[in-house]
Amino acid sequence: MCRVPSDQPAWVLQQRQQVGSRIRALRERRGLSQLDLAGQAGISRETMYRTELGTAAPTINVILRLADALEVTPDRLFRDE
Repeated sequence: MCRVPSDQPAWVLQQRQQVGSRIRALRERRGLSQLDLAGQAGISRETMYRTELGTAAPTINVILRLADALEVTPDRLFRDE
């Protein structure tokens, strides 16, 4: 589940978008669709879409599930290679 916080500073949105871009790149590198990754992570396709777009604030559980499905450590989603 993801929440969309209201009235967040611009840098928060920018960071969420960067995390989403990293998730998208890792997903595409593995040849997975959003639906495939959502299924492997046990989240909805809508949550997957909004997380990649950066419009959602994923819970720690979503981050952990995505990292596990992508076979990376959670910190990998927050930093460039």
